[in-house]
Amino acid sequence: MPRGAISWAALLVALPSVALAADLPKTKAPPVAPPLMFSWDGVYVGAMVGYGFSTVNETGFDPYPAGFVPNLTGPGGFQQSYSPRGLQTGAHVGYLKQFGHFVLGAEADVDYATNHTAKTVYGGSLNFAMPGGYAPFQTSMQDNWRVSVVGKAGYADDRALYYALGGVVNGGNSVQHNFWGQPTAFTSFGYTTMIPNNDINNIERFGWTVGGGVEYAFTDQWSANLEYRHNDFGSATVTSTGNQQVGIGPNSLAPGGIFGLTYKVRETEDNIRLGINYHIGAPEAPVLAEAAPKGPTAPKAAAEPPPPPDPSFIGRLYHAYKDEWGLGTPADDPSAPPSRRAYFPPAPVTTGPYPFTEWPFGGANAIGATVPNSVDSPLMKALAPTAVGQWLNDNHIQIYGWVNPGFNISNTHTLPGQITGGNFPAAYSYQPNVLQLDQIVTIIERLPDTVQQDHIDWGFRLSPLYGETYRYTTADGFFSKQLQKWNLFAGYDAPMIYGELYIPKIMEGLLLRLGRYISVPDTEAQLAPNNYMYSHSMTYGYDNYTNTGLIGTLQVTKNWMVQAGITIGTDSMLWNARNVHYNALPAGAPYSLLPGVWQTVPGGIFMAGQSAYWGQNDPGVKPSFTGCIRYQSDDAYNAIYSCANSINNGTFGYNNLQQFTTTAYHKFNEDWHITFEFWHMHELNTPNAASPFYGASPYMFFNLTNGPNPAQCVSSLNPTCTSREWSILSYLNWKFSPQDNISWRAEYFNDITGQRTGYKTSYFNYAMGWQHWLTPTITIRPEVAFYNSLKTPAFSNGTQSHATIFSADLIWHY
Repeated sequence: MPRGAISWAALLVALPSVALAADLPKTKAPPVAPPLMFSWDGVYVGAMVGYGFSTVNETGFDPYPAGFVPNLTGPGGFQQSYSPRGLQTGAHVGYLKQFGHFVLGAEADVDYATNHTAKTVYGGSLNFAMPGGYAPFQTSMQDNWRVSVVGKAGYADDRALYYALGGVVNGGNSVQHNFWGQPTAFTSFGYTTMIPNNDINNIERFGWTVGGGVEYAFTDQWSANLEYRHNDFGSATVTSTGNQQVGIGPNSLAPGGIFGLTYKVRETEDNIRLGINYHIGAPEAPVLAEAAPKGPTAPKAAAEPPPPPDPSFIGRLYHAYKDEWGLGTPADDPSAPPSRRAYFPPAPVTTGPYPFTEWPFGGANAIGATVPNSVDSPLMKALAPTAVGQWLNDNHIQIYGWVNPGFNISNTHTLPGQITGGNFPAAYSYQPNVLQLDQIVTIIERLPDTVQQDHIDWGFRLSPLYGETYRYTTADGFFSKQLQKWNLFAGYDAPMIYGELYIPKIMEGLLLRLGRYISVPDTEAQLAPNNYMYSHSMTYGYDNYTNTGLIGTLQVTKNWMVQAGITIGTDSMLWNARNVHYNALPAGAPYSLLPGVWQTVPGGIFMAGQSAYWGQNDPGVKPSFTGCIRYQSDDAYNAIYSCANSINNGTFGYNNLQQFTTTAYHKFNEDWHITFEFWHMHELNTPNAASPFYGASPYMFFNLTNGPNPAQCVSSLNPTCTSREWSILSYLNWKFSPQDNISWRAEYFNDITGQRTGYKTSYFNYAMGWQHWLTPTITIRPEVAFYNSLKTPAFSNGTQSHATIFSADLIWHY
């Protein structure tokens, strides 16, 4: 058959099937259901845990008839401020109704607060043997149950809810005053034993509360929220019974105990709480399009693409944590520029499970191994697609930080009326058996690019901090009244405020840093993520903390680095160089003699030989030299770093420590390494507590609640001597998984003259801790530490020679 006939035959066979297909009814493709939007409608129940920061103002008056025993509470009564802190927990139930993007609702809460403080104050002219003297008493304040009802209004962005709240709050508070007995000598330390558990008043108050928060639903029924509240409990007035007091006579403020005291107490509180909520109402069903008419089965469509990432800020923040869960280190970004010069020694360790990638040194970022935008920050990831986030990224600025709560369980105790806690002189958890906010830190910084070698670059860092850690970072004259006057348990500071300039092509690079920065030596640092363990060594707890000035770091070769700097001393501000005049004090005031210009005050109500002080507010504020040298091997298995830190004429000042330090590091293999640190420090002309002149004269630190200690010199003949101390410390570390490290710490610290801790003794400390990284941004660190004071009791306010402290903390980066 011809080829053309075959083609026509094939066409005829195909025609019926073509006609059949054309006769099929026309149908629309089935519509795609709109995505199910989360609904906040319905009832929810939940629980919360938080931390409260209260301020309590108390005014006391005595009701004595005119002319009887006046002025028992001091001129015009006494006024005191207290700062209770503590953990809070509670439960709540609420209802929400959503109107488009807007949400309204109400919530009722029942919480229990452990906010507590104890403070020794002076009030009442009960010391009639000392003119103008006021008898001391200790005030303890304890919060307990509170109930609140609030209205809520918010904006819903799918699974994220941003809301404000306001309502009423009812809270209970217990106030206890423990009074001392009659003085026994012309000294403020001469009071008889305190009578415990007297003058207890339970107060109930009504007030108002306002606040706001963010909530994210990570499933259809479960959500978590972070919330801030400000509570104003108002004022309450109570009158105590006179026979509960201690004063004139054995058991009362007046003979027979016929009169009491009236107290007016006002409390405000700020708290942060983290909640978990279960939503009883089910989410709304999706709105489906009309069903397609029946007909022959249509071909299967291609698989739908995965849903887009959560569009809300809170959703992106949630996924920044969720996507890294179970990882020890952040995932590598293949598009990131080189983060290290190829010919430099490699990074010796990784973070996690270690707190750093470079063997520690201070005063600079690592030259040849620092690039901008290199911190793994959930906050920056959540901000990334926003206009703010893009501007920050384009300008190489990052905002990140962490929250660091912790607790300790100790066999020590704090004696009544003591400023220092029972764990002292162990540092960074000085109060025993407490849950505390160690630090919440926000870092705002720009890192200079020190890997490149073709242009000058710059950077800066600002590090506002709040928490118990401020007690160790405080510099005299920089928000220092929180510690030096009010003795607040937690406070504010900014231990790093500096700018940086990186200049390449000077050898391997020069970095200049100007401002306030953490002191250069040490294995440890003030910031929680920079340390192996939660607790700190005494070696770190009693040396220099911060310096202010200019320091230059020169990377001479890939292995050698040198540093030189000029600062204004240690832990003090430039304005403390001004001259001051302190008048002589009343007889019996336990203040110390310091070198300076002295003016003898005649007798009268002043003790013979008592003097006034004219001189520099802090004699330690003067130009000081810092110099360091560092070597690291080609394989980074070994490094050594030696520093002379803040060296001047060495005269006694607020913290004018002349410190000489060496740290060393050795890596055995990828899983084991060890560190060593040794320092020696001294100060000249330190007041001698053993001198008969000690206590006769005031000095520039006389008004500080937490001022520097005197020395306990060998001889009592000289009013001053040179205070000295030395210490040696080692950490042994074993990484047994990418997310886990165990650290063993051993140290010997010799406070030769007792100036650092207040006790003339040496100490041995052994500790063991485990660091577990749940994610690259969430770490837990449980540990146990054993302290021994070898020559005299130092713990529990000088009544125990041994301390065993179990502690743990959480570092949650944002």
